[in-house]
Amino acid sequence: MAEEKQSNNRQERHRNEEKCCTICGKKLGLLTPRGQIEGKWYCKNCGKDVAWHCAMCGQERKGLALNNKGELSFCSIGCALKYDPRKESESKPNKQALQVAKEDGGEFKEADSELWLSQLKEGRITAEVIGGESPIILKRQEQLRAVLPSISLLEPRAVTEGGGLYGGPTIRMGKGLSFRLGGAIGRGESHEELRNIDQGVLTLTSQRLVFSGKKRTLNIGLMSIVSMEPFKDGLAIRREGKEKTQYFSGINPKMISIRAKVDDREYEEPFTGATLQYLIEGTMKQQAQLPGEKEVKAKSVSASSESIPDQIRKLAELRDAGILTSEEFESKKTELLKRM
Repeated sequence: MAEEKQSNNRQERHRNEEKCCTICGKKLGLLTPRGQIEGKWYCKNCGKDVAWHCAMCGQERKGLALNNKGELSFCSIGCALKYDPRKESESKPNKQALQVAKEDGGEFKEADSELWLSQLKEGRITAEVIGGESPIILKRQEQLRAVLPSISLLEPRAVTEGGGLYGGPTIRMGKGLSFRLGGAIGRGESHEELRNIDQGVLTLTSQRLVFSGKKRTLNIGLMSIVSMEPFKDGLAIRREGKEKTQYFSGINPKMISIRAKVDDREYEEPFTGATLQYLIEGTMKQQAQLPGEKEVKAKSVSASSESIPDQIRKLAELRDAGILTSEEFESKKTELLKRM
């Protein structure tokens, strides 16, 4: 029996060694990176761009399938286990399975959530979270990203705790009259505490982050932000020209959500401090890709400089026609050349 089993294993390895890539025809040995897609074999290089659909949920994928049953491929182990060939409605992509994925999260909600957040952070997609009316006036070409009401502004404040001691003798001069000689010695310890400074509306646009409170208004340019630290209900921001960290707190994930969409699947994602950080980082990267004011001015100057030679040629034609004198031509020519 042992010899027969070893012989079968050798035959199976031999069959694997004879497999060839469907695209390039390369032989796929045991040590060659390879895999299946819907029953066909591919080398790792050719298979990375092949598109296919999960036989259970219909999700579109690219690359070698890790879960296979014969000529069927699945996006996850969960889909492979749920697949029942006896049920025709579940044996191919169908809208009902996609609807279950939308409502219950399906087998790939977590992966979709991670993909959507990474795209938001990289600035590949944009999102809007409008929890109320924004109190700010948008500038030209400025777009609204988020409006968060009931946000508290907190800043660290130094608090000193301590007392004093009195040292020295007391001399009695008479009835009800005495003098103390010496001095008082003060002692104290200082530490920082977060103090609630104000409450208002936090607005994120494509260019800035604005806090509109009853006592204070902060206008923070996105490109001046140095670092951020997210919390469940808020965000800490450090920016240029400001020594102390500013904290914005009061985000309620149960009350505010953001709609995430991956392919044809949609989810309601709770809006937290981390989501706000990713939204700000993505907006900053989008802003960094836009041409700056200096670049626009340089292009404008370049465009005007290109037309100067044409103007000089037209002046020369007017001179040759006798409309301009040589002195007038030279004067205008010198003036135009100074602009270049």
